Amino acid sequence: MMRLQGALDNDILIITRRFLADGVPADVENLYTAVQRSNSSLKRKPKKALQASLERVLEFIAPERDVLSEDSDAIIESQLLKEDTAADLMNRSLRQNLVPASPGAVSKT
Repeated sequence: MMRLQGALDNDILIITRRFLADGVPADVENLYTAVQRSNSSLKRKPKKALQASLERVLEFIAPERDVLSEDSDAIIESQLLKEDTAADLMNRSLRQNLVPASPGAVSKT
């Protein structure tokens, strides 16, 4: 398993997880831009050091992101299956109510 190198990597790991949770794309340029726009002391670090640390952190959390994306795909598929079943049940009940009554049973209004 890959390990992070030091305090800078640990700080970048924390802020990267926060940015990823907020929807920032998982690439070095977008994360670097997000760090620069944030109110973090990390934005005062040299660009090359930050980018190298971001690359290490992205490699470190890649297996974690893969597992999460697989789990979320399975969750979405199961929800779609449940929705399809519910929609099918509703359609069946609507069709049953739309079946015309027998000719001998005419209601008087």
